[in-house]
Amino acid sequence: MFFKISSLTIGGGYAMIPVIEDEIVNNFKFIERSKFYYIVAKSQAIPGVIAFNISLILGYEIAGFWGAFFSGIGVILPPFLIILIISIYYENFIKYKIINEFLYGVKVCLTAVMINLSYKLLKEKNWDPFSLACTFFLVFIYYYLKINPIILLILGVIIFFLKSKVFKEYLK
Repeated sequence: MFFKISSLTIGGGYAMIPVIEDEIVNNFKFIERSKFYYIVAKSQAIPGVIAFNISLILGYEIAGFWGAFFSGIGVILPPFLIILIISIYYENFIKYKIINEFLYGVKVCLTAVMINLSYKLLKEKNWDPFSLACTFFLVFIYYYLKINPIILLILGVIIFFLKSKVFKEYLK
């Protein structure tokens, strides 16, 4: 399943998430939608390529070690082979206007897919006002101040770590 998804999806790991969701949650009904979004969030927290992380976690959830192993191979192998072929014939590919137009169309479609995925992830989470405010604050800082995303990630972790500590102290 992951081999097929990875072979037919253009645009990287985030573009694969809705396709993986459709297969795992809707078609095969291996897990519930809320569990899937939890796995997506967990996959974002792990260093590495998100499609690979999601495939490993889902594969493990569904079929244990071998599920993780084969789903990981299934996600990695198609892009590896495609990139290998493109790199060999790159000079020939780039000359054709139709290839450039195709890639532009892919970019437009991927934008729509990313907006849809963001909406689904935002809708699934139960947002408290503080988390929502922090999210918009970090997006604002990233967009207008052009701060490195790694710094924002660290800042977000620190903010929510302190929030959890302060909140626990307040409840005592």
